[in-house]
Amino acid sequence: IRSMSIWGNNDYYEVSLGQQSTHLDRDIILEIQLSETRTNTILAVEKNQNGQLAIMTSFTPNEADCKKVSGTGDSYTNEFVFVVDCSGSMRDENKIGLARQAMLLFLKSLPVNCRFNIIRFGSTYRTLFENEATAIYNEKNVNEAQQLIKDMNADLGGTELLSPLQQLHSKTPTLGCSRQIFLLTDGEISNVTAVMDLCRSMSTSSRIFSFGLGASPSRSLIKGLARTTNGRFVFIPPNTQVDVYVAEQLEKALQPCITNMQVKWNLDCIQ
Repeated sequence: IRSMSIWGNNDYYEVSLGQQSTHLDRDIILEIQLSETRTNTILAVEKNQNGQLAIMTSFTPNEADCKKVSGTGDSYTNEFVFVVDCSGSMRDENKIGLARQAMLLFLKSLPVNCRFNIIRFGSTYRTLFENEATAIYNEKNVNEAQQLIKDMNADLGGTELLSPLQQLHSKTPTLGCSRQIFLLTDGEISNVTAVMDLCRSMSTSSRIFSFGLGASPSRSLIKGLARTTNGRFVFIPPNTQVDVYVAEQLEKALQPCITNMQVKWNLDCIQ
């Protein structure tokens, strides 16, 4: 798409393509940024004739709030597992090149004292550190991982995501660690339902941060895996710098995740 026009008012915006005809053979990505962040809101509706009262509150907790509630404090530790699609379809549009760039940047950006591992998958899967779920993040292990990524190619056949996830699910996270899974794929798999069901069962101990690579990844799969596990998703089109996407996903993964929350208040204090 070479040109477009944008028109809008206070109610809505309209985006029109400038060309007379356009082949919709790939995704159209609209990036929308709010002019200001969401503010905390408290709304109370007065009692009606039946004596009923309605109250609504909306707030966005920050990282300090999450640490306080979760009890992690400064001792919060992560283990990162990178699941990288090396199937034949990753050759198209140099998607394997995008994965390689992202992985090398990840390996330079992980926090100290964390643990990590890399699983490459296609028709089969191969794990970098086979004897343990994750290994300590140190110079020796990082050098080994970097060499693996530099030599990585789209040479593992089909796209069988279920098996590596099953293997990962069978190994519980390291004691004292929260597991964050980064999935880099074009999402061209056949057994979507089985994969989604498995990830739903993993959501109590792991979050998936998914990357959809290329012009037309499986958007439903990429979004579904992240949403099912309380993670986040991004889409990286061809010929794109991955730096911003990697930084965004890593920042989200480093934030604690709180589940099974309850809100309690004393109704007697409401006048």
